[in-house]
Amino acid sequence: MAGFESLVDGVPCSVVPVLDRGLAFGDGLFETLAVHHGRPLRWEAHMHRLLQGCRRLGIEMPPETVLLAELERVCAGRGPSVAKILLTRGRGERGYRVRGTPTPTRVVLRFPWPQFRQGALRLCVCRTRLGINPRLAGIKHLNRLEQVLARQEWGDEYDEGLMLDQTDAVVECVASNLFLWRDDALFTPLVDRAGVDGVMRRAVLEAARSLGISVHVQRFGLEAVRQAEGVFITNAVTGLRWVAQIGDWRYREPFPLAALAAQTESGVRQP
Repeated sequence: MAGFESLVDGVPCSVVPVLDRGLAFGDGLFETLAVHHGRPLRWEAHMHRLLQGCRRLGIEMPPETVLLAELERVCAGRGPSVAKILLTRGRGERGYRVRGTPTPTRVVLRFPWPQFRQGALRLCVCRTRLGINPRLAGIKHLNRLEQVLARQEWGDEYDEGLMLDQTDAVVECVASNLFLWRDDALFTPLVDRAGVDGVMRRAVLEAARSLGISVHVQRFGLEAVRQAEGVFITNAVTGLRWVAQIGDWRYREPFPLAALAAQTESGVRQP
């Protein structure tokens, strides 16, 4: 990949040991960040979620100063970038049991800023369902096979896919969080049993409350999505994006979208 750069434990490298538990079991976490002028956006929020994930999995988190220095190192002198921080439990032996106290492996990557399709988005409803596991819900762990399988369900005809859990509750999209607008109120699914508590999701919730918008974080199904007046999705790199269509359902642009975008400073699609 042109422009791809990476550090593994602070050393320029593009490989990890074959016995690394992140490779063998997906035993680790990651964060994906937008970087402008060599500085990551919403750094504190990303680090807060990474710390919560480390505590949940029992992985020692490296000092934030180390991660920030390495991220700035790979992004120095570059234009707008997408950075990714991966943290695994480290090298292990055969089998699931964690023996001793492995030294975590940290990987910091920089990718060129991608080109995003402009305008409103089209979504499908994925057949792949998310498993219910409250212990892993909310954090960005490395087990992403559900998302990998879901993303194989469409090509260029859609921009994103809506994902439900095993009980038919709407959870999120493959790589973003979902918001509905109806009756002058904002709705977003709970992510306490599955899904990711997105950095931009939290920013939108905070911005909406500061703007006096009624906010509901609750469980709902596809019928609520069908009845919504407007839909948008959020992602730490792409910001807030309006959804014009999900399957055969069409929507108008949600009334508060521009205000929320301005409040969250989310115009990162066009740096």
